Amino acid sequence: MSFRSYIGVDDTDVKGGPFGTGHLAKLMANQLPLGYARWAVIRHQLPQLKGISFTSHNSPACLIVDSDERPDLDLLAKIASDHVLSLACEGSDPGICVACEGPELSPLAAFGLEASRKVVSQSDAQAAASESGAKLLGLGGTSDGIIGAAAAVGLSVKGWFGRLLDYRVPLKTLPNPIQVGTLRGYGILVVSLDRQAFIPMDEDWVETFGWIRPYLWANQVVLPVLPKGNPARLGGQWRTVHYRSPLKRYLKPIVKPKVKALKKYLGLGPEYQLIKK
Repeated sequence: MSFRSYIGVDDTDVKGGPFGTGHLAKLMANQLPLGYARWAVIRHQLPQLKGISFTSHNSPACLIVDSDERPDLDLLAKIASDHVLSLACEGSDPGICVACEGPELSPLAAFGLEASRKVVSQSDAQAAASESGAKLLGLGGTSDGIIGAAAAVGLSVKGWFGRLLDYRVPLKTLPNPIQVGTLRGYGILVVSLDRQAFIPMDEDWVETFGWIRPYLWANQVVLPVLPKGNPARLGGQWRTVHYRSPLKRYLKPIVKPKVKALKKYLGLGPEYQLIKK
C-alpha cells in the first residue's frame, strides 16, 4: 500500500528574485528523506484580482510525494520549512501547507476551488486546513503565502487542475521527438484534442519542442496533442498543444534590453507596453 502527501508552497519570491515558487518546489524534491519519492510538482493558477498581492502570475506550486508507509507530516513540514526559509527571497511572504491524502481533505479541496475564483483570506485557509488535519505554516512577512499554499494542495487533491513542472521521470530529460508508447510507459497519457478524435497509437511520434507540459486531469498525467498535418493522410505524427518556443530563451536576453532602451528613448514610462502587431 502506498500513501500520497501534498506539500503546497507560495509567495516565496519577489520581483527581480533569482527564481520563482515553482522552481523552489522542484528543488524541494531533492530534500525528501529515504522512503519518500517525488510523484509530481504541479503549478496552479489563481486569479489576479484586486485585493490579491502576487509577484508576477499568482501561481502557487504543490509537490506531490509518494511513500510506502504513512507519512510523517511533522517531518515533511520541517523539511519544507527549512527549505523555504533557506531559499525564499528577503521581503517575500512565504507559507506552506502539508497534508496526507484522504476524505478528510474535502474542506481543503473546497477551499482550493474558492481560491481559484475569488478573493479569500488567511482565516479561510486556516479554517480549511484545520478541518482537514493539514499543517499550515506562515514563514515570514505577512504570511499571505499560506493562502496559495493551501489552495495548491486543495486543487491538487481535486485532481483536475494545474500543469506539471516536473514528474517522477524528469520532464526535461525526455527526448524530442518521443514515441507515444514510451510516454505511456512513464504513466503519461497522450490525448488528442483534434476535432476528428484520431487516436495516438503507441508507435506514433510526438514533437515536444524539447519540453512537455502535461496536465493533471482525473488524477492522471495527461499530455494533450494535435496532429501534424492531416492525420487522415499523414498519420503517426503529433505535436504538443502547448510549448515554449526554442528561440525564446535566446531572443529574450537580446530583445528585452532593446525594448527597454527604446521606451527610455521615447520617454515612455513603465505603464506603457510596446505591443507587436
